Amino acid sequence: MGVSNQTMNNWFSRGVPGRKILPVAKFLDVRPEWLLTGEGAPLYENQLAEIRRVMDATPEQREEWVKERQQSRPVPSPNAFKYPEITWQQATSPIDPLSMAVDTSVKWHSSDAWAGHRGFWVRVVGSSMASSTHISFPEGTLILIAPGQPPNDGQFVIARLKESDELTFKQLVRDAGDLYLKPLNSSYPMKPLDDSWEIAGTVVDAKLPQTLFT
Repeated sequence: MGVSNQTMNNWFSRGVPGRKILPVAKFLDVRPEWLLTGEGAPLYENQLAEIRRVMDATPEQREEWVKERQQSRPVPSPNAFKYPEITWQQATSPIDPLSMAVDTSVKWHSSDAWAGHRGFWVRVVGSSMASSTHISFPEGTLILIAPGQPPNDGQFVIARLKESDELTFKQLVRDAGDLYLKPLNSSYPMKPLDDSWEIAGTVVDAKLPQTLFT
């Protein structure tokens, strides 16, 4: 996979990072959910059924199976996961992926990042995360949220104000041991991450609005 022994040792001790879950799962041919959480079976049910079929087959049947696999092996998609786009109001409560899957009005966008079963996209509103000198998330940018995924210092998050359920999109930064919600636009104030706030999700992917390219 082109990774060093040191990186492999880090993955064994700390877990595989979110953006590497998909390529590692593809390389090992296991379920990304199992690789991320350790829960459930490492293989999909259709994989287990295929293994049972091969184990019960004659040598001739196994040889034929190998030929079929070589001829029909699909080209892996770089964007294997799809998540719904929801509003900020909807994001204040856990989403129901099953109901959204049958709702034809819901837009779905693909990503190679694993955001969990309840991952979702929201569009950036306002200019607090737009910057002319650093990484920028202009209004209309789609951000992919992984609810419940603990963020690291420097990552982008959405945080919920407990009293009002207000959500905000900011960068999580640490200064002198304290955590803050930092906007990328210096015209907006930085807010301390105190007991009145809680992290609602970590940003694991983003898509710039198409209007920037037209």
